[in-house]
Amino acid sequence: MTDQLGMQGQLLEVLGRQPWQFGDLVEQTQVPAVARAHAVHLLWHRRLAVDLRQPFEGTTWVYPAGEC
Repeated sequence: MTDQLGMQGQLLEVLGRQPWQFGDLVEQTQVPAVARAHAVHLLWHRRLAVDLRQPFEGTTWVYPAGEC
């Protein structure tokens, strides 16, 4: 996946400070709609983590990989 807008860097920078709820995390970027796709990409590639015992939605907590 190409990242011409730097969404992955923005997501990782914001998340590096503290866990965020998914919807709030993507809202911290310049283009939240695009950031959603990149966040899912980072989840798939295990650079972000979520607790999958709960349904995945906007209020799901997102963590740096290895901290969930």
